[in-house]
Amino acid sequence: MQQQGSTIGAINEADKKIALLSDSTTNDNNFVARFNDALSANNAITSNNEWEMNERYVNAIKLKIMSGIIDTVGYDTVNTDSLQYLTIPVTSCISIEEKDFLRELAYTCPFIGGNAVYKARPLWASYAPGAIYDDRLLCIMGQNKNLDYSNLNIDSLYEQQIVDQYKVKQMTIENNAIIDSKRKVLEDGDINIYPNPTSQQLTIEYECKTDGEFILYNSLGQEILKTTLTNENKKVSLLTNDLSVGVYSYKCIFAGCESKNGKITIIK
Repeated sequence: MQQQGSTIGAINEADKKIALLSDSTTNDNNFVARFNDALSANNAITSNNEWEMNERYVNAIKLKIMSGIIDTVGYDTVNTDSLQYLTIPVTSCISIEEKDFLRELAYTCPFIGGNAVYKARPLWASYAPGAIYDDRLLCIMGQNKNLDYSNLNIDSLYEQQIVDQYKVKQMTIENNAIIDSKRKVLEDGDINIYPNPTSQQLTIEYECKTDGEFILYNSLGQEILKTTLTNENKKVSLLTNDLSVGVYSYKCIFAGCESKNGKITIIK
């Protein structure tokens, strides 16, 4: 039951009145009155909680878009002579600050930003129609605002893997560029492993007069792949498309040449 005078009650009341603005069964002639009623109800939302105030802010942006008022500040009055709701694109109605607010809220964990997150996303779709929201990932990141990844909830190693995947996806260099930059003339004892990160294939180039081996380990330290690196080949390619997303360790061992240890990140 809605509690009279509560913030939740004020939010619910504003939601109902905003929804009436898009109700096709109502009389369009009284849109201005209904708009002002919704505006008043939204302005009545007050709270010390950021997630509740997010509701008021995102509602205000939606009302601004519906009214077609450009560069209006405060939303306390409505120019009824120029009211053209639902006809002006979002991108021409809202300010840079409002755009930044929508983007930030859309990519916020709903447990932190509240229900307003789900209101912001369809509005932000006008700017980023292909946006994908991984709430599990967003909420993991949100639990650790310092982004040092030292205190993640350990329900499995999957959490650390998904954080690593998130960090990898922020890289602006495509795999082809990585491959090109890694290709070079190898000198005796050199070992070259690319691309990293990778999704489908891993290439090992080496220059040594003896045979060696490449060993890949999962995050638990278990050996999951081993292959021989023969002196005749100098180059071996391994398929990685069957490996799960995550960070793997490897050893590249040669007799008489310098060995190499490192990490490989698998993405999809």
